[in-house]
Order: sequence, then C-alpha cells, then structure tokens
Amino acid sequence: MRYGRGEYLALDSKILALVVCGLMLAGVVGVTLNIMRQSESAVAARVRAALAGRLTGLRLGRMLARRGIATSTYLDGVTTDVARHQMSACENCAAVARCEAALEIPAAGADFSFCPNDETIGALVPGAADDHEASSAAGCARA
Repeated sequence: MRYGRGEYLALDSKILALVVCGLMLAGVVGVTLNIMRQSESAVAARVRAALAGRLTGLRLGRMLARRGIATSTYLDGVTTDVARHQMSACENCAAVARCEAALEIPAAGADFSFCPNDETIGALVPGAADDHEASSAAGCARA
C-alpha cells in the first residue's frame, strides 16, 4: 500500500492533534493535583490549630509544657487520631488530683507514670531519644 503526500499530511496533523490534546490533559491534571494539595494543606493547618487550641485548656497541654515539649512538636510527633485519643484520655482521666500534684513538682523530679499518655509524651521529651540510645549502647558494651 502506498500513501500519497496528502495522506501523510493528514496523518501527521492527526498525530499532532493527539499530542496537543495529551499535553493539555496533562496540564489540567497537574493543575488539579496542585489545587488538591493546597486544599489538603489548608485543612491540615486548620485541624492542627484546633487541636493546639484544645490542648491549651487541658492538663495534657500543661504537662507537655512542663516537660519541655512545644505544642507544635507534640502535634508533629503524633497523628491527629492519636492526639484526639490522648486529649480524650486526659479529659476523662480519673487521676486528676495526682496529675495536678505532679504538675506542681519540677519536671525532673515528677513521676508521670500514672498518666495514660506518659509513654508517648516521654518519647517526645527533648533528649529522651539520646538517653535511650546511650543506655542501649551501655547495655551492649556490658554484654
């Protein structure tokens, strides 16, 4: 089968049209994804702000501050679901008097082991990871 010059030109223009349509579609998809990312970022920022506001009214917020953990560090270190769960645990805690007493003692001497959120908070304390690594290294050296 032989194609004439006119048929090649028609085929070339169809291919060119397909390429242009593909590029336009890629552009639309790219713009849509960018808008979606920006929307998700805005929603995440509003959720974090709401959680931070809620923390300030809880003993959990005071405990974080007492232990040298900034609200932003806490919210970066846990998922939104974990933060909500821990806030609920704090609001419904039966150890209110014990917590209040522990919050009055300097953080270095306070025992927070009664707190249902202690393990997570302890992992976020500045230097806690360094202390854990040092004790693990010492344990390895003894073995």
